[in-house]
Amino acid sequence: MSLSLRIALLLAGLLWINPAVWADEKTQTPAPPSGETADRLNRIERRLDDLEAQIKEQTKELQALKGLGGQVDAFRLRLDTLEKTLSDRLESIQRDLQALRVTQRPAYDLPDTSTQRLAQLQLVNTWDAPVLIVVDGTEYLLQPNQTRTISRRPGRFSYEVRQVDGRIIQPLRDSELRVGYRPHMIEVFPR
Repeated sequence: MSLSLRIALLLAGLLWINPAVWADEKTQTPAPPSGETADRLNRIERRLDDLEAQIKEQTKELQALKGLGGQVDAFRLRLDTLEKTLSDRLESIQRDLQALRVTQRPAYDLPDTSTQRLAQLQLVNTWDAPVLIVVDGTEYLLQPNQTRTISRRPGRFSYEVRQVDGRIIQPLRDSELRVGYRPHMIEVFPR
C-alpha cells in the first residue's frame, strides 16, 4: 500500500473516531478540530506535504535517470565505433611499416680477403645532425663531422640518406663502385 493512501486512511480513521471532529447536529457543518487533535492533524498535513514534495523530486530524478540511459547507450555505441576506427588505423599503420622495412644486413668495415679486389666507399657527414646512410639495405649511422670508409666488392649499388627519425634527405639513388680509383664518396652536407 502506498504511503499517501496510508496517510489518507489514517486521516479518515482519526476523523471517524474522534467525536469532537463530527459535524455539529444543529448546523450540519463540521466542528473545527481543537487542542491535541488539531495539532496532530497539522503535523500530519505537514508530513503529507513534505512527502508529496519528496515524491515529486524523486519523480523528476527518475525521469532524468531514464533520459541518461539513452545517452549512455549512445556513448557506448560511439566508443565502440572509435575503438574500431583506431584498431583499423593501427593495423593499417603496422602494415605500412612492415612494407617499408628493408631486410637489414650487417655492416662490415673489414676488407674481404677473397681473391677479388675490393673498392672503397667513403661516407662523410658534414651536416649538423646525425644521419643514416643506407647502402644496399644496410644502415650506417654517422654523427656530425664523422667520416667512415667501407670496403666492398666493386659494382653497382644503391643508397639513400635519411635523418635519424626516418625522414628522407636524399632519395634512393644508384651508383657504381670501381676498383683502383680513389674512394667513392657519399657526402651529406647542408643545402
